[in-house]
Amino acid sequence: MGKTILNVEYDFDFWLVGISSYLRDYRISWSLNKTLKIELKKEKDYEIRQKKPDDTQFFSHYSYVCKETQRKFHLFANKCATGFLLPEVKHADYLLMLDGNFNDQNIEELCKLVRETEHINTVFKIDVETLKSKKNLIF
Repeated sequence: MGKTILNVEYDFDFWLVGISSYLRDYRISWSLNKTLKIELKKEKDYEIRQKKPDDTQFFSHYSYVCKETQRKFHLFANKCATGFLLPEVKHADYLLMLDGNFNDQNIEELCKLVRETEHINTVFKIDVETLKSKKNLIF
């Protein structure tokens, strides 16, 4: 009997923004809520299972879905005790995933607002298609 191989193509149809800040995750969440007028709430930590069961990584995760616009906001810590969610962007302490009816202009305006927030060092767009570890963002 032969093997059947399933090849899956994932859709990375979202925007990703890197945030650098020395603040803890709950303070970043609070600052983003205040600045963007959203309501990020703490979720169960985002879990990435490695090949060895003992190497499971846990990343802080906050989310918000706007009922009116159906825009989704996910805030992830990029660092945990054992590694990075996206090792290619080690200089990002947090990752803000934006899904829904966003366009390039919306993202630029959002980045500008977040950049002006106190205690935020830098904000930058991340091209998801160029990331080697983009599969870590599938949940």
